[in-house]
Order: sequence, then C-alpha cells, then structure tokens
Amino acid sequence: MVANHDVFDESLEVRKRLGYLPENVPLYTEMRVREFLRYRAALKKIPGFERSAHVDKVVAVLAGGCRRPHYRPPFQGLSPEGRSR
Repeated sequence: MVANHDVFDESLEVRKRLGYLPENVPLYTEMRVREFLRYRAALKKIPGFERSAHVDKVVAVLAGGCRRPHYRPPFQGLSPEGRSR
C-alpha cells in the first residue's frame, strides 16, 4: 500500500505519488537542479501552481544537507589494541 492505494491493483495511482531523483542525470547536464525538477514535475503533469511548491520543498531539503547515510564499519577509528579488548 502506498497512500492508501494497492501497489498491484492501482499501480498507476501509486506511481503518481512516488518521486525519483537520481544522483546522476547524464542526459540533462546543462540543467540546474530547479530546472530539472520543474521539467520532471511537468512530465508528471503536476499543475503549475502546485509545481512550484513541490520544487521549492525538494530544493529546501537538498539545500539542508540531506545526504545518504554512509556505511561506517563498527571498528572504524579504533586502534588494533582497542579492538582486541
């Protein structure tokens, strides 16, 4: 279930509610982030008055330093002597 829609029976409704922002967009290297987001929103047929709000929200999250969590090994930064205790 996604937003009260069954993934199998209502896949188109589910896809309307999902977003995907790839890390690398090799086909649109000349676009800035905001331009790319507007373009994608237009492809998803988000109305113009909603489009700006959605784009602003995503840009604010990205500007706030939203990053993927990085894997950190459990013993990172510990000396070999400290690990054997």
